[in-house]
Amino acid sequence: GEEPKPLYTDIQECGFYGENLTRHAVVSKAIAGVLTERKRVRVRRTLEISTLYRVQGKGWSGSKRLEELRKRRTEMMKGDNLNQKRRTRSQHEEEDYLDEFGEELEDRFRLGHCEVPDMLITEDAREAHLFRSFNGVVVDPVENERDRGLANIWSEEEKQVFVEKLVDFASRPEREGVKKNFYAISHYLPNKSTRDCIEFYYQNKKAKYFKQLYRR
Repeated sequence: GEEPKPLYTDIQECGFYGENLTRHAVVSKAIAGVLTERKRVRVRRTLEISTLYRVQGKGWSGSKRLEELRKRRTEMMKGDNLNQKRRTRSQHEEEDYLDEFGEELEDRFRLGHCEVPDMLITEDAREAHLFRSFNGVVVDPVENERDRGLANIWSEEEKQVFVEKLVDFASRPEREGVKKNFYAISHYLPNKSTRDCIEFYYQNKKAKYFKQLYRR
């Protein structure tokens, strides 16, 4: 007999194609506005954090450098005055000493190790910048399978073609190698895959209407 024709030859012939285009034109503007606002807030927050980091970093580096200079001065005094008694310098003498040897000690400190303060970012902010992909995640397999069945409905014509080809291939296993050649049967059904054919067979092989079609 004449082979069945597909339900449509182009996706644009479907009614939902035009509906999707119209819905996309409306929703895309709203989505673009939300993404733009999120980007603006993120840029502003990043600028605030970087400014605060620079300000606090300068204060931290200054106090840390002064502390290191005093520590190095003490070590140098111990090395130079091993045989001398320790004596306490006045604040004025200490400032004069730092003015005289400050640059040298600062260079030594710069060439040595430097501890960087913790980043000014919270755990919530760090979590917000992480990317997690949920593409392909099936939350409810039962509901997902039910929806897939509703979207992939078998017409009476497709059922008839499936049964005819199933009987045809079952009657010549010596040429095809197997009795249930679902892969070959799917080639006669443009809108159905091999998986669809296997699923349809095992879900309906005991149904009354399937047995009636199989007997014809």
